[in-house]
Amino acid sequence: MTGATGAAGSANPASDTGVTATEVRIGLVTSLTSPVGSEVFSGPRYGAQAFFQALNDRGGLHGRTVRLVTCDDGGSGVGNQDCMHRLIDREHVFAFVSGSVLDYAGAPYVSGKAVPDVGGQPIGTEYDRWPHLYGIYGSGAPRDGRSAGTARSTRAPRSSGSSSSDWARPAPPWSPTTRPTRPVTPDS
Repeated sequence: MTGATGAAGSANPASDTGVTATEVRIGLVTSLTSPVGSEVFSGPRYGAQAFFQALNDRGGLHGRTVRLVTCDDGGSGVGNQDCMHRLIDREHVFAFVSGSVLDYAGAPYVSGKAVPDVGGQPIGTEYDRWPHLYGIYGSGAPRDGRSAGTARSTRAPRSSGSSSSDWARPAPPWSPTTRPTRPVTPDS
């Protein structure tokens, strides 16, 4: 491990891109100056800034300051790609959070670099298409980088022929059918 500080046994080692012994760099891209107006995409940006400031005021994340690195893509695909390259290649962010963009043209690059993007507000299908992107609504799509859609069920069709019942989202891990149950015992 690199970046260890302090006496033996009390190290706070850095272990990934964008993480040092004292800081975690998080990226946030918004279409703040988009053609539809700043108020449309600004909420998540200001919310994230307030959250990370409050977190840092309370000692940060395991003793590390969280530095939020923001970029305004101007609401364009080219601007979005520029922001993604700048934040990944020059700023070396660990992850992206709370993205709110008009055109997420940089999604293939973010996913290809295996940089997690968590909590984005999708307008397009990028969060249903690319691995490493996790939108606020979740997704049961294959997320294989090819096309967005619903995962094909592995169950046999209920009737002959094809119908919409042949397609199903996989059960979420918290589904009642997958959640273990506790045995009910009477009080003694």
